[in-house]
Amino acid sequence: MRDKIMLDEVHIANNLFFRIESSRILANYKLTQGFTLSELTKTTAHKFSTTAKEIVLTKYDAWFLFLLDVERVIAMSIEFENFKKIVNYIKHRYSAHMRDDELEALRNIVRRDIVIEYDIKEIIKILALVRYRIYTKTIDNEALFDKQYVAIWDEIHKPLFQALIHKITATKYEPASYYNEIGIFISKLLHHTLYEVYEIDVLLNKDLPILILNYDDTVNDIMKELKANILEFRLKKYIEESSKLGYEISTVKLKIYEDRVDEKIVSDIENITKANNLKLIKE
Repeated sequence: MRDKIMLDEVHIANNLFFRIESSRILANYKLTQGFTLSELTKTTAHKFSTTAKEIVLTKYDAWFLFLLDVERVIAMSIEFENFKKIVNYIKHRYSAHMRDDELEALRNIVRRDIVIEYDIKEIIKILALVRYRIYTKTIDNEALFDKQYVAIWDEIHKPLFQALIHKITATKYEPASYYNEIGIFISKLLHHTLYEVYEIDVLLNKDLPILILNYDDTVNDIMKELKANILEFRLKKYIEESSKLGYEISTVKLKIYEDRVDEKIVSDIENITKANNLKLIKE
């Protein structure tokens, strides 16, 4: 029955403990969005292309809807799966012997249960909508989204999406902590998207004989989640694309924004640049 109910048609009883936490997480997401979008407006260091701006903005909109949907899934789980199933059973057996304050205390205990497998399956379904929303935006607005640009970005962004799926399915926490983990991870991935589009802007600029790679904490996160070097993956893709375009690339600039640098990640980049006779500059 619950599968047939639309999320926005279900009234969820007040769950202040989780809602306070989810409100804080959503507020932090918006703060990150504000900072990232403000970076897109700056023109001193790099003037972002129209497609770059639209990709970042579209992603923030799609993932915000995702977080709102996940918030409701978790809240519904707390009320429907845990509270209703357990508390109603106890009320049926012991209602004559329990006071209202004892039932409320039971509700608070139940709220600290972990996110269950059913919820994760529901969240994965919602996750599929994110890619659909972004894809349809790029198709329906061709004047704003350059096809070549979008194709390159979609390819290099796949590891980040896979890492998020891994995070969602592997994380086992009580509801507020689970939501917090997912919210923080999504915020980091979205900020990293700013670096992705910056790299593609440079790649597609035939007047710049250089490739850019940006190393931030997300690079370490992906290595931890998937054991994958996303910078190595992107550099290979960029070299392949520049060759197709007939651009002559002489230099790779590795911009490091993170104190904790994985030496294997850097070593892989060094090996690729040497194999392709490219100069590597670390900043």
